Amino acid sequence: MNNSGQSRDEIWQQRNEIFRPQWFACLFGAKLGLGDTFWIGHFGLQLMMVPFGLVLYVIAYVVNQDRAEAVFYPFSILQLILSIAVFQAVVRVAWRMRQAGKWPWLAILFSGLNVVTAAYYMSVFSTI
Repeated sequence: MNNSGQSRDEIWQQRNEIFRPQWFACLFGAKLGLGDTFWIGHFGLQLMMVPFGLVLYVIAYVVNQDRAEAVFYPFSILQLILSIAVFQAVVRVAWRMRQAGKWPWLAILFSGLNVVTAAYYMSVFSTI
């Protein structure tokens, strides 16, 4: 048993459910803890999105080398949508634990900056 009272099998079972449709419903529905919502919501999703964007770019490059950058705009829209979805989940989870000190507020700040950055890149790629 670990410190939280869960066996290794229970922990592995929980981790096996990550990135499945039900898990996304829990993530965007703010039903996970702040750590999972923040870390996996931001960085875990990027571990899926960045390779996906690279594959899209390679396919576009093979099809039309002169306009391959055109995939960046729809990809940046998807990134913005995901950033907003994670931001609202982080805000909802952090709000429930607002007595926990500064970390929930820093999570909200970082998530908000992530949305602003995604919106900026979407505007930049809209001109390509």
